[in-house]
Amino acid sequence: MTRRSTLLLILLSTLYLGASAFVIEYFAHLYQQQEFVEEQLYLRKQSALLRAKLETTLNQELFAAESLVVIANINREFTALHWQHIAAQLVARSRLIRNIALAPGNIVQYVYPLEGNQRALGFDYRSDEEQFATIEQARQTQSMVLAGPFTLVQGGEALLAQFPLFATPTDENSYWGTLSLVLDITTLYQLLELDSQEQVQYALKNTAEGSLVFYGDADTFTHADVILPLHLANGRWALAAKFNVEPQRHATLIRALGALLSLVLFVSVAILVRAYFLVRATSLQDDLTLLANRRAIMQHLDDLTRGADVHKHFAIINIDVNDFKAVNDSYGHDCGDALLVHIAKELQRTLRDSDIIARLGGDEFLVLLHRINSDEQIAAIVEKLRLHIERSPLSYKNHIIYPSISCGFSCHTECTLDIAALMAQADKRMYQDKQDSKLSGKKTVIA
Repeated sequence: MTRRSTLLLILLSTLYLGASAFVIEYFAHLYQQQEFVEEQLYLRKQSALLRAKLETTLNQELFAAESLVVIANINREFTALHWQHIAAQLVARSRLIRNIALAPGNIVQYVYPLEGNQRALGFDYRSDEEQFATIEQARQTQSMVLAGPFTLVQGGEALLAQFPLFATPTDENSYWGTLSLVLDITTLYQLLELDSQEQVQYALKNTAEGSLVFYGDADTFTHADVILPLHLANGRWALAAKFNVEPQRHATLIRALGALLSLVLFVSVAILVRAYFLVRATSLQDDLTLLANRRAIMQHLDDLTRGADVHKHFAIINIDVNDFKAVNDSYGHDCGDALLVHIAKELQRTLRDSDIIARLGGDEFLVLLHRINSDEQIAAIVEKLRLHIERSPLSYKNHIIYPSISCGFSCHTECTLDIAALMAQADKRMYQDKQDSKLSGKKTVIA
């Protein structure tokens, strides 16, 4: 793999990883937002259902008490005489009524149940400014008023529903007392399951009483996601809900899955790219010497001779090992292979990094020299190569091998623009050099 290819792969990998991170974060954020919106809608629906349940529960209790108000207004004596029985029937059907008090002249004279509420008997509502204000409001409006929660004389806190009693419904001056309904607010909270809500903080306030928050935290109204008015019988309440939404619950999982998928895809592509370059390198590399093979050197020559600038200066050297067959026959192919690897390494040590060395096959090598434009230059390089190779013996087992080579070269000129002409000229000179070596007695020597 060339330096240029390596840099390109690093750049593409960086771009891929950056783009993957952006896409993963984008979809995680999109999912997070969608989850947040869905959770908000769900909690808004839950809050609306809670409001409906609260309204239904309270109004059901208040409307049931209206029947006792009618009886008391029609016949006070009957009501007083049968108080325990009538009140017991109403309380038995209720989930919230803690007690009922009948107060002619605003003084409590009848209470049900009496047990635990004896302290309420004889209580004058006019002695409690807050409760008496509610009674006056009910008398003046001639309708029920829901107030509280109040701290009760008999202990605890409760909502107080005041029903004004009139001998003549349309005559304000016929007011003769009040029917008080004490509703257990703790039981109301339990029925609504307010304390079991983990994702929502609820708060309740009576907007008719100076915005008094009687359940939850006042900050819930300040930072509420939704505030719902409650439609009660002559009561003005508001329900605030602050959502504790955690939209990032699945965002981390989305990021992890995205990163895993991105990594798997990256590794898969990396494996394919590596396999491609390995196959490509193998197809262009000599298995024994790890030099370029015939196909690789021919591609380089073809690029040089077919390019736009065909007048580039380069030369080739054809190298053949003298008496290589005798080495193989006498000492085996392993020895011959070792000699070829040795010569390949010595060629690499002698030549420049920009030069290309290839094994064409057998004991034949081809060297491509760049930026060479004269026979004198190439002849000097050939002589340098010959001297270095023949002075670099190979130690193989118990033998010392002094290699001998024959060389032929060819320079690229306007007369030799094609590969065949270059190779033919180099081969011709190599064979001439081999003949001269035989005549002079030069050969590969094994000691």
